[in-house]
Amino acid sequence: MQKFHLSGALLLASFAFILPTTASQAGQQDFDASKSANSFVEIGAGARAVAMGEAFTAVADDVSALHWNPAGLGIVPNVQVLFTHNQWIQDVTFENAMTVFPGLGGNLGLAATYVDYGVMDKLSESGQPLGGFSASDLGLTLGYGLPVSPYFSMGAAVKSLTNSLDGQKKSSWAYDAGALLIWPEANLQIGLSVLNLGLSADDHQPSQVKFGMALMHLGDWLTLAADANKHFDQDAFQVNGGAECRLGFLALRAGYQYSSADLGLGGGLSGVTFGGGLRQYFDHFGVNLDYAFVPYGDLGATHRFAVTLEMGGQTTSPAQPPESTETAQPAPEKVEAVSETPVYSQAAEEKADAPIHNLPTPPKKIRAKQVGTQVLLSWKAVPLPHVWYNVYQQSEGNLLIKLNSQPVKKTSFRTGKLHRKKTYYFVVNTVDNLGLESTTSNTVKVRLK
Repeated sequence: MQKFHLSGALLLASFAFILPTTASQAGQQDFDASKSANSFVEIGAGARAVAMGEAFTAVADDVSALHWNPAGLGIVPNVQVLFTHNQWIQDVTFENAMTVFPGLGGNLGLAATYVDYGVMDKLSESGQPLGGFSASDLGLTLGYGLPVSPYFSMGAAVKSLTNSLDGQKKSSWAYDAGALLIWPEANLQIGLSVLNLGLSADDHQPSQVKFGMALMHLGDWLTLAADANKHFDQDAFQVNGGAECRLGFLALRAGYQYSSADLGLGGGLSGVTFGGGLRQYFDHFGVNLDYAFVPYGDLGATHRFAVTLEMGGQTTSPAQPPESTETAQPAPEKVEAVSETPVYSQAAEEKADAPIHNLPTPPKKIRAKQVGTQVLLSWKAVPLPHVWYNVYQQSEGNLLIKLNSQPVKKTSFRTGKLHRKKTYYFVVNTVDNLGLESTTSNTVKVRLK
């Protein structure tokens, strides 16, 4: 297992050297705030990351990674489609659509962004009205994320940018690159990205470098993240922080953005972000509804709405057995027995929605430990790229059921509350980014005491 940590660390270190070097070369293009164009590409995609203070460089685990850190595309476990509507300040509207799907050994991402600045008055040099004119921006993005190992992913993206002003158009190109180091045993992810680099000396893009760290799924419900950002054309730097709390189908998010520059936004809640989301999973299909509120001081506030559709690798919410009515007793630390062969009935297996595919390799050894009225399952990581895990449970006389609502990224899983003095059987398999499952692992038999 250490070899994966080492290879990931070496690759991330390489990116840490290469990306800033590229950044310094771009910085030598004599950028200044007045020359940088295409600032619309910095408007955040999606509502989840924005509500977390845009501290998403190290999180980057959904389709919006195409905007924040393309390396995150490599760890997205299923096909996703995202639609974002943003009512921006001064009646500016922002529309974005993006998707991620498997391809070329990793995941491909596509995005389209459109910003409408509305109709503005055209005046002569003497101030006489000459009618109105419109302005808009269009961005098209193609990205790719490659999971080099279960502990490291890298990615890149290229953007076609078009500015329209009063019937005239100007086009340019930009590109992104990123890396993501994953340490599941410590719930830690580290991200690095360089965004909006120009392809030529004449493309003065709003280039920036981002470094982030995130503690993922603490207690399976809390994520904490922090980013440090530096624009090439500014002396100031920015630090972002955010949190996400998931309570079943509900998510609550908040964040804060600090800039060393005086942005002149006045008082109020400027810098604070917050929002939330709802999610529901069906058979191999999921829907996420997200909202973010971002105030900009004297300029007003923005409201962002996003819908994410997920396809493949998802099921209904985990079934939770009812709590036992028996008197609680001290729980032993060891389970009764471990069996290497399946012990549930063949009839039950035929009726259950059990895994039938033989694509990834399942974990070879599952271990179980009783913790109160719950069972903690653990296993060794399968050394294959972009695979995750499903956990199944069966009790005597009942069908086999899946416990996780989403593919499990870690190599451990804690069940819900179970009955004492009752026997349960557990198996684990792997699932790929198409939602196809492997055969099952050995069966673990647990009798709670």
